[in-house]
Amino acid sequence: MSYENLKDDNDRAIFLLSGLFPDDFDIRIEDLLRYGWGLDFFKDAKTLSMARGDTKISVNNLLRANLLTKSDKVGCVKMHDLVRAFVLNKVSDVKQASFMNYHDDNNSHRYSCERILLKCTNMTQFPVDFTNYPNLSMLMLMHGNEHLKFPQDIYKRIEKLEVVSYENMYLPSSLLTFQHSITKLRTLSLRSCRFINDDISLIGSLNNLETLTLVDYRINRFPRVIGKLKNLKLLDLTGCVDLLIDDGLFKSLVGLEELYMKPYVDSPIRFTKVNYEELEILSHCLFALEVAFFENKVKPKNMSFKNLERFKISIGCNLAELKDGQGNALTKTIQLVGECNELSQCKISEIFNKTEGLHLQVNEMNQLEDILTQHQEPFSNLTVLHVSKCANLTCLFTIDVASGLKKLERLKISDCPVMRTLVAVQYGMEGVVRLQKLNFMSLTGLQEMESFCDNVIELPEMVELILSGLPKFTSIYPHVHNTSEMQSLLNKKVAIPRLVKLYVFRMENLKHIWPRETVDENINASMLRFISVKECKNLRNLFPLNPLPLLKHLEELVVVECHSIEVLFNLELESNNNYKSKLRSIEVRKLGSLTELWRMINVGHVLNKSDVQIKCFNGVESIWIYNCEMFTNIFTPTNQMQF
Repeated sequence: MSYENLKDDNDRAIFLLSGLFPDDFDIRIEDLLRYGWGLDFFKDAKTLSMARGDTKISVNNLLRANLLTKSDKVGCVKMHDLVRAFVLNKVSDVKQASFMNYHDDNNSHRYSCERILLKCTNMTQFPVDFTNYPNLSMLMLMHGNEHLKFPQDIYKRIEKLEVVSYENMYLPSSLLTFQHSITKLRTLSLRSCRFINDDISLIGSLNNLETLTLVDYRINRFPRVIGKLKNLKLLDLTGCVDLLIDDGLFKSLVGLEELYMKPYVDSPIRFTKVNYEELEILSHCLFALEVAFFENKVKPKNMSFKNLERFKISIGCNLAELKDGQGNALTKTIQLVGECNELSQCKISEIFNKTEGLHLQVNEMNQLEDILTQHQEPFSNLTVLHVSKCANLTCLFTIDVASGLKKLERLKISDCPVMRTLVAVQYGMEGVVRLQKLNFMSLTGLQEMESFCDNVIELPEMVELILSGLPKFTSIYPHVHNTSEMQSLLNKKVAIPRLVKLYVFRMENLKHIWPRETVDENINASMLRFISVKECKNLRNLFPLNPLPLLKHLEELVVVECHSIEVLFNLELESNNNYKSKLRSIEVRKLGSLTELWRMINVGHVLNKSDVQIKCFNGVESIWIYNCEMFTNIFTPTNQMQF
């Protein structure tokens, strides 16, 4: 598909704007929105939220048309160098230019440009003829150091500026001295910039400014004069360090729709009591909010969250990214650390039904329902749930809450000392619990955990399971006939038919992954491709006798610091002839009792033991054996099975 085939005006505009960025640049989709808003791309969008939706649609259209490509960086896209060259070669039509070296460009059309990006690397003097761009509506400067000198009247003849973006620049005060003639500026973005002084009060004179981005900005004070920006719809203070906001600022930003204040690591914004009071009033008008209420005695008790469409909010902790299984940052997340009653008073539960990612570290919470004030399918959009260090948590879900988690994909629970089970049965309720989209689970440091669920639990999409620090369990998979001596985790009440990756770490009382007897190949393990077992000191048995029917898809096995294991695989001579293993890689390290990998039993009738082969494992490509002092043979034929 070519540029000429793009029918939608937004698609064409976003495509051309993307061509302005440097070669191989990770173009932030959010920047396309903010710059596009300043350039008035989105004629039908009344709010930034609507414009963001239009931007995403256009980006997806351009990706499908191969006019943009995916980036490895979350939230970004790229433009192929050939496509970018096409855009920049149409200077006379597109009227935009990207200069890597300004003085080497002799294009006669450049003075007609309406958008310019200039990389200032190693420049000491800003071009004196830069005022010859009377139609310039967008100016982007990148990578200028403290030696770069700017004229005092840099904005004198570029009065039509609508978008200004400075990134990785050392900025003198002249670049923030916007003359009154610049009345059309709608978007100002200052990212990773340093200033001769910290005074940004001159920005308060930009009466028509609608989006202000000050990201990774080393200022200590955000002045009240910024409140003069009555048209400001978006304020982004992400990454500012120990920022102090003047009292009276928030109450003046009457048109604000989106507020981003994610702090730099361990350097939260120092909210005053007045800041809180003003923010509570402002919150009724916000559609997007990113903020960390951290290390403050005052808590946001009267804030309104119900209008929020995008949010990343933490109370009692720093604000961290919660990501989905593909590594993409979720846009609707909450992180709560503190006392259950106090957190309930914050009215944060107003948006639980919108929340995609939730992290909890809550005292006096016996189950998830305790932090709720309403019971109307509160977690219907939850995809990621992290629970840690909840001292009183005995079970995570009731059956009612578990049944409402129809979108939950990832679950991590750690260091909850009295937690007994994931799903508890109350009031004689019966039935199957089904977490239909859960594909990842991590259970670590749960000293009292005894089961997944008091009832039958089905996890039809679970592909990855991490188990660590669960001392109540002596086996992962159940004994076929007698379960009284074994406490197994994945017992007959647990259905995980698609499990692909299994990690087992630091299970101090674990004796078996599987019991010694041959088990039904229809058990939960039949799809396993990867197994990693580490630091299980009492583990003696990895697999049952003749495990191939059970592990016909296994490709990789890692076993580390399990000092009671003597052999990995026990096989009978005739029992595995009809199976072919897919195992490709074996790695064993620090197994103090390991003597061999394979042990073939019942070969007494074979006169020459050297003729015995393990043909079913012919696909193995690599075997790594480290620090196994007792190891003698890869393969040993014998008459008896020894456990």
